[in-house]
Amino acid sequence: MPEPAQVRQAVEHYLAAVAARDTDAIVSCFAADAVQRDPVTADPNIGHDAIRGFFEAAIGGSDSWKVSTGQVIACGDQAAVLFTLTVEAGGGAMEMDIIEILRIGPAGEILSLDAFWDAEQVRAI
Repeated sequence: MPEPAQVRQAVEHYLAAVAARDTDAIVSCFAADAVQRDPVTADPNIGHDAIRGFFEAAIGGSDSWKVSTGQVIACGDQAAVLFTLTVEAGGGAMEMDIIEILRIGPAGEILSLDAFWDAEQVRAI
């Protein structure tokens, strides 16, 4: 089981890749058979190809975004992350608060990621 510092480091690496909108770097954070759900109620994206497709669509559907990290709480091999995502697209902008729960493997790879956000709380800015 990874140590809390290793869990936090894996999360920080992932968030930096997301902030940079670097699909290759994002995908490299995940295990080959990782499961990603965003939001948690969506069908899962399983494996690198599906996760790449998710992030390519998200990046392609926006002009830019900013990740503002609130808290990273590590517990065992998991972390809860609270952050705000500000997205610019089509001349407008929106902001949303997101909580992601990540499970990290022994080599620091993301094994699973579940994203929680409330569409009713997305704010136009």
